[in-house]
Amino acid sequence: MEDNPLGDMCKGVVDISKCNVVRSAKNGKSHVMTLQMSDYDSKIHFDFAAESLEDLFEWYQVAWDITQREITKQHNKQLEATAGGGGEE
Repeated sequence: MEDNPLGDMCKGVVDISKCNVVRSAKNGKSHVMTLQMSDYDSKIHFDFAAESLEDLFEWYQVAWDITQREITKQHNKQLEATAGGGGEE
């Protein structure tokens, strides 16, 4: 967390690429997105509230982009492992 722009104020990091969107409204607020850890045993969740649907969609897009980058990175690692491990038969 040394390179975190929050410095000492940062109390932890959440890998949102391992989260799922499970709700779109909560506690009487209409523009809320809840991220829940993909591990179904996990009770950890994070609520993101926005002033408008457009702002909420921007948050959703950021979360989606992070998730897709992580999936692509994992896929590329698998391809490299397959290509590197396959010799001539």
